[in-house]
Amino acid sequence: HNATTTQGSQEPSIWTKSAMADDDGFVAASAEDLDILFLLISAMVVFFMQVGFSLLEIGSVQPKNTRNVLTKNIFDASVGAIWFCLTGYGVAFGKDYNGVIGTDLYFLQKDKGDMTGYEWAHFLFQWAFVATSATILSGAVADRIRLKAYMIFASYLSAFAYPMMVHWVWHGDGWLSAFRAEDRFMGCGVVDFAGSGVVHTTGGIAALVACWMIGPRHGVKFKDGKKYAPDAQSSVYQTTGCLVLWFGWFAFNGGSVLYISAASAVAARAMVFTALGAAIGGIATAIIVYAYEKQVIIGEALNGILAGLVSITAGCATMDLAGIIITSAIGGGVYFYANAWLAKNHLDDVVAAFPVHGACGIWGVIAAGLFSTPKYFKQAYNPDLVDKCSGLFYGGEGNQFLANFLFILICVSWSAANSAMVFWIMKKYRMFRVPALTEKAGVDLFLHNDNTGEEDNMDEDIAPSTEEEAEEHARMSATASGLEMLLSATQPFHGPEATDGDQLQAVSLDP
Repeated sequence: HNATTTQGSQEPSIWTKSAMADDDGFVAASAEDLDILFLLISAMVVFFMQVGFSLLEIGSVQPKNTRNVLTKNIFDASVGAIWFCLTGYGVAFGKDYNGVIGTDLYFLQKDKGDMTGYEWAHFLFQWAFVATSATILSGAVADRIRLKAYMIFASYLSAFAYPMMVHWVWHGDGWLSAFRAEDRFMGCGVVDFAGSGVVHTTGGIAALVACWMIGPRHGVKFKDGKKYAPDAQSSVYQTTGCLVLWFGWFAFNGGSVLYISAASAVAARAMVFTALGAAIGGIATAIIVYAYEKQVIIGEALNGILAGLVSITAGCATMDLAGIIITSAIGGGVYFYANAWLAKNHLDDVVAAFPVHGACGIWGVIAAGLFSTPKYFKQAYNPDLVDKCSGLFYGGEGNQFLANFLFILICVSWSAANSAMVFWIMKKYRMFRVPALTEKAGVDLFLHNDNTGEEDNMDEDIAPSTEEEAEEHARMSATASGLEMLLSATQPFHGPEATDGDQLQAVSLDP
């Protein structure tokens, strides 16, 4: 992800390229052309992961919130593209200032000259990563976060919070970067090749903070250290979404070499280890779950696959096969016990975003500091630093492990502080969670109801213009007809029955 490029600002035009053709009309592709093509294809494949996230999330939520989840996934990619273009790319990859922040490339404008073809491709690839980090939060707080609250946070993450972390670790002069020419952090810089920390821990910690501040969904109960939640919509959607994510992860990890002309072996190995990490993580998780529950639970196996992927993302270019097997297998256990920890602490994470991305992201960065081999480290990073910066279990002096460990503390603190600040402001001004009536009936009914031609359209009835009308509407919703509507929109759940004291209270009807 190092943005330092060797391409000049003047590139051949299509006209001059055509003049270079041989007698048969063929033009030899340069190494730069191959790098650009590789990065463009990788960007498109990584962006296709948004389809996987969408399917996984709608499979995990209740049917009454399907359109809301899809809308959030479309919008976070959209606002991410806009904000990453305006400020995010400049913050992340602009000309460095003291290792902290970029000073040009805002609005995709350089201080001198024009963007090169490679830089255009690099922007597209990095935007696909931004969209991934923002989407992690969406599933965690599904069914109850306001759309505008989610858009505000996705904008802030794409414009500033995530790009800052990218600059520190992946910019050639970032203060935590392993690509610095001198004065590297702990003598080595951070090894986080494709983003277990930068992408997944950042998004996973934001998801944890959001779950803590917003509270559980209506209908979720906790008893004896277990969570009982409404039925998920579809295992078919969940499985399809997971497989699409697995497919996208080949480009997520392999594409992070950025230059296929110089690092084809690294890319190929990273992709092979991506396949194995997913497979081992899924099997390991299924075995652990069976040991406790005596059941093979498809949702847990799917999350185990993702846990294995997240765990090996930091070290996919520097570990050997043994390191990948150990890291992904332990990743399955990290996911399982992190998920159990959420239940014990009454935290409702709909898609297990924190266990998969946050906890396994943390483990992945630590594992890279333990299992990076000298042979593969010198292929992906500075070969002069092999003796000092290999993994602790492979003859390294411990500098790499310490750098990665301290980076995790920095990453967790940065993501938690930024997330808590934004969510606290929105919660203070009652912009964070949908009202109780909206949540029980489903956000789709109140915000995404497109049955405009039907007589029973409730758009006008459910949008009172005054506080008095809202209070009256809340009272009317407690009538038999209102309860019938709510009951028909609420899905059954497995677990303890709701108590007789459960009350329906609507303070506002604005979703």
